[in-house]
Amino acid sequence: MEAELRLIVADAVGLPLALGKRMPISSLVLELQEQALNPNASITGLLRKVKVAAAKLGLNDILEWVTFELDGYPNDDDVIPDYRQIRGIAKGLNPLRGWLKIEFENPELEKRVSTQKSPQPISEIEALAEISDGALAFVMSSAFTKGVLSHATDARIFVARSQIIRILDAVRNRVLNWALALERQGILGEGVSFSSDEKTQASNSDFHFEPHYTVHGNVGVIGDLSESIVKQSNGASMDSLARALQSLSDVAVTLEDSRGIVVAAAAERAVTAAGSARPNITLVERLIGGMSALVQGIGALGPAWTAVTTEAARLGLHFGQGSNP
Repeated sequence: MEAELRLIVADAVGLPLALGKRMPISSLVLELQEQALNPNASITGLLRKVKVAAAKLGLNDILEWVTFELDGYPNDDDVIPDYRQIRGIAKGLNPLRGWLKIEFENPELEKRVSTQKSPQPISEIEALAEISDGALAFVMSSAFTKGVLSHATDARIFVARSQIIRILDAVRNRVLNWALALERQGILGEGVSFSSDEKTQASNSDFHFEPHYTVHGNVGVIGDLSESIVKQSNGASMDSLARALQSLSDVAVTLEDSRGIVVAAAAERAVTAAGSARPNITLVERLIGGMSALVQGIGALGPAWTAVTTEAARLGLHFGQGSNP
């Protein structure tokens, strides 16, 4: 475990190979492309990565779209994208004979009843895609079951599996097109982080998800990222953590222990990341988490390490549960 953490910290701070082989850092945008091209990859997992990228780039409209896809859409046809429209066979439940096709005298009414947009979370749609044809059923709009179909106690639309696959393919294609557009703009990311230049480039670019969700301008981040934005803009609080990290580095560099060299270098890098005008919270968390195992058993680092973890916890950083030395 210690050797593994040495590699993580060494990679993060760019130490020489003598202290640990540098691990390749992946690009989140290229990962999106690769996963979107894989027909066997989970769409739900793909969209979670989209949410991370959109949130960190501050692309609010894309974030809204992907949140709807993951959590489900409101029952509003104006909000649900057209690619989620399905057409099937309307059936009503007969307590004795099971599901029976509903007969309509008016073909136009049958079309209206049998066609609707699916608001389900993408995970439910993926699960439906695993079911064979003939068993895929969507709850029919209450406007029809309570009005037009007044005698039906339960009515559903049964659709072919190909229509479910079409929805998943539409989502996959959107993500692929978006990831390719990001790459054309020079926005790739490093791991799950993006540079200030990439964020600026994203805020000044237009990305279109037709027919909905145009991303443009410097639109801020909503939802889960609000707390992180507060932490990044709170310079005074981060200054306290930076001072604690500097004290840790000052003690670690004096140790006659190879682990002290890594801790000192990691702490110095964390000082820079925490003390900048726009603190790199992700890197700070990663460095502290990596150091947590390296300081095990080094009693001399105890007080300084306690100060670091106390400040980090006060800021709400997620750095693991490493014990004090």
